[in-house]
Amino acid sequence: MTALGIEDYESYVDFCRTNLDEVDALHRDLLISVTQFFRDPEQFRKLNEHLEKQLVNHGPGPIRVWVVGCATGEEAYSIAILIAEYLGGLHALTKNNVQIFATDIDQNAIEVARKGIYPISAAQDIPPNYLKEYFVLGENEITVRQELRSVTLSSRHNVFQDPPFINVNLVTIRNVLIYFNLALQERVLTRLHYSMARAACCSLARPKPWARWASISKPARVRTRSSASAAAFPAS
Repeated sequence: MTALGIEDYESYVDFCRTNLDEVDALHRDLLISVTQFFRDPEQFRKLNEHLEKQLVNHGPGPIRVWVVGCATGEEAYSIAILIAEYLGGLHALTKNNVQIFATDIDQNAIEVARKGIYPISAAQDIPPNYLKEYFVLGENEITVRQELRSVTLSSRHNVFQDPPFINVNLVTIRNVLIYFNLALQERVLTRLHYSMARAACCSLARPKPWARWASISKPARVRTRSSASAAAFPAS
């Protein structure tokens, strides 16, 4: 408002009604994209343990992962790397055995995720062996290798309104729930539960008292669905 020389909220609302560029700029400012490769190493260690169990017991069909609120894609590619490591490397990744859905409401963030190009400073968050194997290093940037990008579908998605993905083996929602009140959290988690295959896992940002999840690993903040009875979530 100060930059526009507008002194009161009513005038700013009137300005937004006739200026779509300002509405778009306000929308970008309100969206918070907090992410990095392998953010919270301990959680990723525990998540990797759950992934390995999923892959060992996985039947026919692809392993399906949904990263909700993926921002610019670093978390989705981090998970793709863990899966590739278990399967034997980049050459083992195909759309027939791995499907990762990276979704966010911010279209600008999704465009970054699709390209998979990040500033060279992001390299400090990636273990050296992963950096060498799964990225192309440039002078000022790093690029996710095509094999990882080919199994990662980045798309705009509103978790409140758009249909959820189905038969998902792992859901992560680490950047979104903390900004919702309890009623919205319940609504979102119920939709995510619907998307999950039997024995699927859900990784959350922080521990919450979701008593009806079948098993809880609090240090890793990973919940596991083991039966249909976990469909309801308490609102407090």
